[in-house]
Amino acid sequence: MKQRFINLVKTQKVFLIGWLLIVMVLTMALGFTDKATLHVALNDGIDLGHGTGLHTPFLDQFFFYFTKIAEYVPYIVIVALLFYQYGWAIIAALGQLGATLTTQALKHIFNHPRPKTFFESNYPELIPDLHWLEQLNMHSWYSFPSGHTTAFFSLFFLLSLMTDKKWLQALYLVLAALGGYSRIYLSQHFSADVLAGCIIGVVLTAIIYSIPWPQNQPWANKSLRDVRCKK
Repeated sequence: MKQRFINLVKTQKVFLIGWLLIVMVLTMALGFTDKATLHVALNDGIDLGHGTGLHTPFLDQFFFYFTKIAEYVPYIVIVALLFYQYGWAIIAALGQLGATLTTQALKHIFNHPRPKTFFESNYPELIPDLHWLEQLNMHSWYSFPSGHTTAFFSLFFLLSLMTDKKWLQALYLVLAALGGYSRIYLSQHFSADVLAGCIIGVVLTAIIYSIPWPQNQPWANKSLRDVRCKK
C-alpha cells in the first residue's frame, strides 16, 4: 500500500499540486472572509459591464448542464471500465460509493442550510446580489459537504490516475474544479461545502487506489471483452 501511494504521488504531481493550490486558496479565503461575503463574491463576481457580474446566458446554461456530469457520468465510466479492466472499474465504483456514503453521513450530521435558506434567514438584503436560475430546483438543507463536488473530484482524479500524460492530468483537474465551482455559481453550495467535497473526493480515491487489492488479483487486468472473446 505504501509503495502504491508513493507511486501515486510521483506520477500525479500535476493534478495533486493544482489540487493543493485549490485547497489552500479556498482555505485562506474562508479564513479571511465570512461565508456570506465570499459566496456573493464567487457567485456574482464583479460587474463586467452587462449588469450581471459573472453571469451570462451562456454560462448559466453551461454550468446548469455541466454540474449534471456528477449525477450520471461516474456510473457510465464505471460500466465502460468493465470493458477495459475490472480492477479500475472496482476502484471507480468504490470511490463513488465511498464518496456518496461519506458525504451523505456528513450532510445528515451537520444539516447546514443551503445558500438560499441561509440568505433568506440571515441576509435577505443580499438576496438581490445572488443569481438564481429559474429552471433549477434550489435545495434548502444538507449543504455540507457538496456531494457533486466530491463526485467530480473522485471521478476526474481516478481518470488522472489512469494516465501519465501531464496535459491530461491538468485537463482533468480543470474539469473537476469547474464542477466544484458550478455548485457555487448555481448557488447550491457554499465555498466550505465545495472545499470539503474537493478534499473528500481526492483523499478517498487515493486511499482506495493505494490498497493493493484488487489490483494484485489475477482477474484485475481482465475485462468483459475477454468474456466476449471466449465466446
